[in-house]
Amino acid sequence: MSNLRSDARDFAETLPDKQAQARTLIERLCYQVDAVEECWHAASREAEHFRKTADLFAWACDQGCIVQRNSIVGQPRWGCLDIDLKLIGSGWSPADAIEQAKRNVKQ
Repeated sequence: MSNLRSDARDFAETLPDKQAQARTLIERLCYQVDAVEECWHAASREAEHFRKTADLFAWACDQGCIVQRNSIVGQPRWGCLDIDLKLIGSGWSPADAIEQAKRNVKQ
């Protein structure tokens, strides 16, 4: 299967010099499509990250865990505590703390 942008770029290169404006427009359009595609992929990565984070918080709520900020200097900033207020996970973000807690509970 051919790539439409590659085909368009190849076509633009074959245009004669008197159609330089058309060649420039085709190349600009291809660059714009590239930029849109990069944004699409970045948005997909962000959506996956937020889905994973939402799943972690749902797990923490189901387990009755508390996620709180740690004020001890030099320690990870966030902690995940179980119902008995025992630290079961810590991390540099709330999601990291919950993820570590989830791993520790499954062991």
